[in-house]
Amino acid sequence: MEAKADVRLAVAQDAVLIGNVARRTWNDAYAGIILPENQERLLGRWYAPAALEEAIGQSQSWFYVAVVQGEVIGFAQFIMRDNGRGELTRIYVLPEWQRQGVGSGLLGEGLAALSTHGADEVFVHVEKGNAGGIGFYERRGFHLVREFSLELPEQNLELLEYALSLGAR
Repeated sequence: MEAKADVRLAVAQDAVLIGNVARRTWNDAYAGIILPENQERLLGRWYAPAALEEAIGQSQSWFYVAVVQGEVIGFAQFIMRDNGRGELTRIYVLPEWQRQGVGSGLLGEGLAALSTHGADEVFVHVEKGNAGGIGFYERRGFHLVREFSLELPEQNLELLEYALSLGAR
């Protein structure tokens, strides 16, 4: 891959393309971590076109896509919470585009938006077994805050919360 990705705010028309990226990346990211039936259930709920259109239109939310030659190859959503903390709710890049700066570009745009809107910290939740995700955050200065679990049907998911101070960037 030689082309550079452009990062822009998502629009409602990107919803199907974002859902396609999610389906392709979840298989890699969560193999052996989230049961396939739970993956399908969550993908169906969070990445249906109507759910994505709603997420894209949320106030105090910035939903970005990374695009190369008209193709969406990654996305990320950032939300300003009521307590003034920012949250990175999702970030995914197609496997063939990973480790090429696309995730960093998406992250940078979101952190800048949160900082501009008054957030002094951003947090993210990552599955305990997701070594790629954990490494991504740790290489960018996020630090582990806590461990917790989430009950899914037929599965208890172990999660980690990471945080990054935006004042020290």
